[in-house]
Amino acid sequence: DVVIFGTGFDLDTLLAPLEVYGTGGKSLSEAWAGAPRGHLGITVPGFPNMFMLLGPNTGLGHNSVVIMAEAQIHYVRKCLETLRNRGANRLEVRKEAFDSYDAEIQTRLSKAIWSLGGCTSWYLDKNGRNVTLWPGSVVEYWWRTRRPRLADFRVGKIDLASVSDSTEPAPEPRAAAPVEAVRRESRP
Repeated sequence: DVVIFGTGFDLDTLLAPLEVYGTGGKSLSEAWAGAPRGHLGITVPGFPNMFMLLGPNTGLGHNSVVIMAEAQIHYVRKCLETLRNRGANRLEVRKEAFDSYDAEIQTRLSKAIWSLGGCTSWYLDKNGRNVTLWPGSVVEYWWRTRRPRLADFRVGKIDLASVSDSTEPAPEPRAAAPVEAVRRESRP
């Protein structure tokens, strides 16, 4: 008889099939440096107009993640409405809000069973940091994502030509939708 202990989960490579580039040409992989983080699991500083669903620290062990995804879709829709209502095309989480949120989540998770008593699991990265689970209830997460806290964001204009790759034409502006962070499929 053989017992195989393998889950196939590798959270250090979240979004690995995509190379996502933010301002200054920095990739999301470089920004995360093996430790995925996201404000509410949705936004990352340096990556304007990039929104993730079921990103870092939004996994559940007690309920359906469908509730989390629905809350995130509502939140992203509210972010897009903010852009439209302000005549803006750039929304980016402030680093201070991002860092404060991450510190709060990690403090709460440090008291959880996943971090205490030497427990090892796929929830933890190679440094023992929980990058997977949400530490509260789905009601709390829903409450926190019911609308963006605009003080946590920079909202304004971005020069569309500045986000183009030198080998590719600049994206055409679209009237109803904001510009997404430059994305390319990873190349070998």
